[in-house]
Formats: sequence, C-alpha cells, structure tokens
Amino acid sequence: MRDGLTRLSGKPRQDVSRTHTQGGAEEEEEEKTKKKKKKKKKKREMTT
Repeated sequence: MRDGLTRLSGKPRQDVSRTHTQGGAEEEEEEKTKKKKKKKKKKREMTT
C-alpha cells in the first residue's frame, strides 16, 4: 500500500534511483539487442 501511495505521490528518491538505474540498463540492453538483431537481419538480406 505504501509503495503504491509513494508511487502515486511521485516515487521516493531511493525507489526512483533504483528503478531508474535498472530500467535504464534494461532499456539499453534491449536497444542493443534490437540493434544487433536489426544488423543481423540486414546482413542476412545482403547475403541473400
């Protein structure tokens, strides 16, 4: 309950820091994977 309330209130500093770091890293990894996949697809298309 407190988590939900704080989230609605604007997230506590620690929570924000943790979520931001985790989310940022996860997003970066996803972007890298997506880029890698795209590159692979491009290479595959070129080879075909």
